Amino acid sequence: HLLMKKLFYLSLALCFFTTLASAQKVTQKDLQGVWALQGLESEGIYFDLVKEDVIIPDEIKGLVSADDEAQMRMAIPVLKDSFMKITDNKIEMNMGPDGDHGVFTLATKDNKNMMTVTMSDGVPDDSEVFFKDKLLHIINYVDGQKESELIYVKK
Repeated sequence: HLLMKKLFYLSLALCFFTTLASAQKVTQKDLQGVWALQGLESEGIYFDLVKEDVIIPDEIKGLVSADDEAQMRMAIPVLKDSFMKITDNKIEMNMGPDGDHGVFTLATKDNKNMMTVTMSDGVPDDSEVFFKDKLLHIINYVDGQKESELIYVKK
């Protein structure tokens, strides 16, 4: 009976982890709709569009002048209405007054969901894409280093 019990819990655990692993795959269907920008992190500085705040980590606080911080805070009202609209494999992004459109494909690379977006300039750009706490995260890398992270909520 003990062996059966262990096997039961082992198979239950396997089912649980398999479900978790498969739930993490991002599909085109998951991305459909209009997404409102909630936050933006660039070079360690986080723009919280919900709380209308700029969060500068202590490690780099000394490198950011008061003028720079004031300019960053002035960007929040401009960024607040930013959104992304996805229909099939078409993407439309509006960031402040600037907008662009293009197409995307999804693939899995190194256990990460990757989204290759080709906007109107025709240059493909790879980003990692995943869901965390029902929010859509898109991480942009340059030369293997994280450059920025966009966080969206479904409208």
